[in-house]
Amino acid sequence: MSTQEPEYLPPKVTDRLPARPSAGHVEVDQHRGPIAAVWLALGVVGFVLLLYLLEHVVLLGFAAILLSVFLGGMSRRLAKATGLNRRVALAVVTIGLLVVVLGFVALVAPAIAEQSVELWHQLPAAWESLTQWLRHYSWMQQYTRDLPSRLESIGNEMFSTASSGLLGAASSTVNAVTETAIVIVLAIYMAAEPQPYISGFVQLFPKHRRTRTYQIMRAMAKNLWRWLLGQFASMAIIGATTGVGLWILGIPLALTLGLLAGLFTFIPTLGPLLALLPALAIASLQGFSTVITVLVLYLGIQAVESNLVTPMIQRRAVELPPALILVAQIVAGVFFGLFGLALATPLTAAIIVLVRKAYIEDVLDDKRKLR
Repeated sequence: MSTQEPEYLPPKVTDRLPARPSAGHVEVDQHRGPIAAVWLALGVVGFVLLLYLLEHVVLLGFAAILLSVFLGGMSRRLAKATGLNRRVALAVVTIGLLVVVLGFVALVAPAIAEQSVELWHQLPAAWESLTQWLRHYSWMQQYTRDLPSRLESIGNEMFSTASSGLLGAASSTVNAVTETAIVIVLAIYMAAEPQPYISGFVQLFPKHRRTRTYQIMRAMAKNLWRWLLGQFASMAIIGATTGVGLWILGIPLALTLGLLAGLFTFIPTLGPLLALLPALAIASLQGFSTVITVLVLYLGIQAVESNLVTPMIQRRAVELPPALILVAQIVAGVFFGLFGLALATPLTAAIIVLVRKAYIEDVLDDKRKLR
C-alpha cells in the first residue's frame, strides 16, 4: 500500500513561508541549540498545561486532527487518481465512507443486536460455569466459596446505581453523540481547508523557525497517516480471521466476537486482551476444552499478527516500541479514561516525531537513524 503523506500545505501557503532548503544545501540556523531547546520546553509545558486544564477538549481536538489526516490522505489519493478537485474528492470520500458504514450497519446490525442480547443473557451462565470449574481445584475454593454472594451484592448495588442514574446515562449518550458529530465536522473542515490552520500555527513561531516548524508538522502528519493505514489493515485482518476461526470452531456469537476483536485492535497491546475476555466467557459454556481451544485460537492469531502481519505493514508504516506503547496506554487510561486509552498510541506516534525532529535533530544535532 502507498504511504505517501497527505499534502496539507498548498502553494499559496508555502509562499508565505521561508523557502525550504534544497537537497544540496543545508540551512544554517545560528539560533539552533539553546533557543530551540527553550521553545521545545515551552511547547511541552504549554501542551501539558492545556491537557491538564482542558483534557477532554484537547483529546477531542486530537481526534479531529487524526480523522482529518485520514480524510485528507484519502481525498488526495482520489484526486490524484481521477483528476477531481480536492474538495470534490473529499466530498466523495466522506459520502463513500458514510455509505459504507451505514450499509454495514444495516446489514449486520440486526444479527449483531440479536447476538449481543444473547451474549448478555449467556454471560451469567458462563460465569457460573467458569466458577464451578474453578471449584474443582482446592486452591481456588477459598476464593470462589463466597463469590456468588459477593457478585449478587455487587449486582444489586450496580442495579440500584443504574436505576437511579438513567437520566445521567441518557445525558452521557447524548454527549457522546454530540461530541462525535463535532469531531466529524471539525475533521471535514480541516481536511477541506487546512492552510489557514497550518499557516496560522506556523506564524506563532519566530521567522527563522517557521520553515522547520512546517517540516515537523508534515512529518507528524505523515507518521499519523502511516499509523492509521497500518491499524486499519490490522483491524480488518484480525476481525476477519477471528470471526471465521470462531465460526469454524462452532462458537456462538462468532460475528459479534469477531467484530469486537477487530475494533479492539485499534488499541494495541491491551485491545486483544479486552476482546479475549467475552470470547472465553462464552466458550466456558461448552466446557474447559473449548476454553483452551478459543484461547489457542486468539493467541495464534495474535502471534501471526505480531510476528508476520504487523512487521509487513510497518515496513511501510511506523514502528513504535511495544513497551512505550504499553506505558503510554496505562498513563492515558489512568488519567483520561477509555477515550485517552484509545488515542494513546497515535498521540505517542506524534510525540515521537516531535521529540526526534525538534530535540534530537535540532538541539542535539544528531540526524542518525538508530536501528
